[in-house]
Amino acid sequence: MFQYRLFNRSKKLFVIALSLCAMLMFVACAPKEAINAPASAEPLPTTLDLRDQGITDVSDLMKHTQLTKLDLRGNELSRESFDALKAALPDCAILWSVPIAGARFDSDMTALTLDSATDDLVDLLAYFPALESVIIATPPDSATAATLTEKYPAVQFGWDIMIAGETVAADTATLDFTGKTVDLAELRTELERLPNLMQVTFDDESLALAEQIALAQAYPGVQFIWKVLLLDDLTLRSDVAELDLRDYQVKDAAAFSDKLVLFPKLTRLDMCGTGPSDEEMAAMRARYPAIKFIWYTRVYNWLIRTDIKGFSTGQRREFPDGAGWYTGDSFSYKRMHSEHFENLKYCTDLVALDVGHCTQIGDVDFLAYLPQLRILDISLCDLTDISVLTNLPELEFLELNYNYVVDISPIASLKKLKYLNLNNNNITSYDALLDLPLLERLWISCSGLSDQQLEDMSAALMAKLPNLTIKASNTNREYAMSLWRKGNPAYLEMQALFGLRAQNQGTKKD
Repeated sequence: MFQYRLFNRSKKLFVIALSLCAMLMFVACAPKEAINAPASAEPLPTTLDLRDQGITDVSDLMKHTQLTKLDLRGNELSRESFDALKAALPDCAILWSVPIAGARFDSDMTALTLDSATDDLVDLLAYFPALESVIIATPPDSATAATLTEKYPAVQFGWDIMIAGETVAADTATLDFTGKTVDLAELRTELERLPNLMQVTFDDESLALAEQIALAQAYPGVQFIWKVLLLDDLTLRSDVAELDLRDYQVKDAAAFSDKLVLFPKLTRLDMCGTGPSDEEMAAMRARYPAIKFIWYTRVYNWLIRTDIKGFSTGQRREFPDGAGWYTGDSFSYKRMHSEHFENLKYCTDLVALDVGHCTQIGDVDFLAYLPQLRILDISLCDLTDISVLTNLPELEFLELNYNYVVDISPIASLKKLKYLNLNNNNITSYDALLDLPLLERLWISCSGLSDQQLEDMSAALMAKLPNLTIKASNTNREYAMSLWRKGNPAYLEMQALFGLRAQNQGTKKD
């Protein structure tokens, strides 16, 4: 009995000892963090105000990636430290004091007043996202001023400048020196500081021409209003918009051209009969595209103004509005060749041209210089090639009758064409006519197309253009073109521009 009790008691002690061992083993194997961890962790701050804390080293702050707002104003941070911190905390709004020329300015400032523009000012202003204005006591050089205004167009820059003994603001757009004596050589340097300058007005005093030209060329965007000695016997103010020099002679075209830079508002210059050659006048036109130059040019035996609107070999007297006249004693269409019409290239206002009947013309390649033409008569010229017509996108009226043209494909490009006369040619295909959306009148009799082709063409065109008038026959040549001309508005306009009577406008019926 005693042995049984001793055995049971020993068994219970063994179980307790085994349980204690298991607990000790569990504690020994558990992580230290789990044993020592606090009940709950506090969240890290997202906003820090560290103003005036004497901070120069930001390495510890760079670890706080949870920050969204950080105020470091009043601390002497370098640009390099700020850039590194911003790179580490790209999503954090950081305020700091930006170092400029030995002083510091808070980065949230909207206005700055500085003694001068330091070499790094252009870069430093990027640290002021809300900046609206900057006043600089000592004006920057012209290059720095231009860079500042270009890079920060939303910022108003201001600096006072002494020019001709007066103080002016840096954003000045106009200067008026009326009643003042000005040294143009000094002014040329001083104006560099006024990037917004648009106009300078001078008194009626006589200024050195060379210095005037040098100043105007140095500032092409500025209008200088002053008195200019344009010709030996002509002095005038430079703010004129139009000049008529027909009563003067220009002896030196190159020198005259140089002086025109002094007339910024000039838009029209009549130089008919003043002396310069076509080439010299063309050079001036190319140099000053804003000025409309007008001069006399010769086309065979005609002397015409370059602003003529309509030219016809049929006008052997005088064109309307004094635009030109015939100077020859005799006349023959057969004496005129293509090169005689080359000078028409100078006539940039020409919209109507008639060189018809010139059977020895050879070609009409000179038309390539006249893209503005709307009305053209090249009938009875014995032409075979009309490829140059692709250069005439504005053409509305075309008389091409009585030639030897086979290929009319260039006509397909004339999308504004309304009136077309192809009578008496050697055409083989009418395809080029099928896509002329504005065509109103088509004469194509005895043109080389067969009766069946004429019938098919007429049907195709009428399906697209039901109001189109077509004259297509292989028996009626209609030499006098009376029906073509009658009531044709473009023909009537053409004759008026030529100063010629409109023919075949009577009561004759079709």
